Amino acid sequence: MKQVMMVKFDSPKWRMIDEYKVANPFIDVGFRQVKDVVDLRVFDLLNICRINNNRAEEMLLCIYHLLQPDRRIDEGIYNDEIDQYFSYREWKKKHQPLSGVTVREILTTEDLNEGALLRIFDGVTAAFYKSDEYNSREYRYSSLSELRKAMKHKEGGTNGKAQ
Repeated sequence: MKQVMMVKFDSPKWRMIDEYKVANPFIDVGFRQVKDVVDLRVFDLLNICRINNNRAEEMLLCIYHLLQPDRRIDEGIYNDEIDQYFSYREWKKKHQPLSGVTVREILTTEDLNEGALLRIFDGVTAAFYKSDEYNSREYRYSSLSELRKAMKHKEGGTNGKAQ
């Protein structure tokens, strides 16, 4: 996984899996490599300007495909040839509160498949939209660098909101 974290969004390895240019809006707001996305809380990712629920989901799927290049299990599950049960309820119990869940925690879930990834992401996203961190009128952060500054301020004792 360490090598995958260092894959840059402008590299040929990334372009092989990102056929729809999912990374472009992420690059525009300061993301340069997979590690930049994976280290964030999902709530923070969804609070960055231009990164909506759909773009974040597409990015997670691209990273998942980078981590799991063999798609046979996912295709088998999709075609009802393989039955692989995943308990979102059990996952949710282990990862409370959902506001603290990172992209890494989702992607490193044991026995993760594409359907489970989407179910987890949908659950965390639903929690985000119900939380105090969501504001339908504005994003908290305009870029990744602004988020990082806010995180430094938060560690220093302020409320973590961008100034």
